[in-house]
Amino acid sequence: MLNSVLYGVLGLTFLLFGRQLYWLFVGIAGFSVGLHGATYFLLVETKWMIVTLGLVIGIFTAVFAFVAQKTAVVLAGFIGGGFFLTSILEMTGWAVGPFKIFLFVVGGLVGGVLLYALFDWSLIFITSLLGALFIVDHVEFIGKDNLVFFIVLSAAGAIFQGVSMRKARINKKITPPHKKKEGE
Repeated sequence: MLNSVLYGVLGLTFLLFGRQLYWLFVGIAGFSVGLHGATYFLLVETKWMIVTLGLVIGIFTAVFAFVAQKTAVVLAGFIGGGFFLTSILEMTGWAVGPFKIFLFVVGGLVGGVLLYALFDWSLIFITSLLGALFIVDHVEFIGKDNLVFFIVLSAAGAIFQGVSMRKARINKKITPPHKKKEGE
């Protein structure tokens, strides 16, 4: 139950504020990699070690996002793109099996390149997709139309963030004279 609530809150945060809270996106992507890496690659079995490794990597990547914004976001785009591709294929019934790592890398490369080329819009796109994925994957719904709900949530998140970004840019351009700094 607590896990579902946590993923629901994180999903909503990504859906609505993913672009503005990029450092949180990067940190959670790092945390997710730490959790999955500990269980799949390092074969760690104790929960406290898995969570500790996830937290260490998550905190490191969030701090890294402050220091090297573009590089960190591209790295998060790689991680987000990889998780998105493998999760959406599994959600639609594809058996990814032994190709999961390859598909993760392919999705990661696409996510990283998108974030580099179209920084704001791809960040909005990827955080909306991941936010919707967190909600649909971890919060139980009455119906089984998860794919439809995923698409609707992703679109709503992208629209909300796009409108917010546009409003912020308009407000930045139209600064009232009494709020301008001296020398402008």
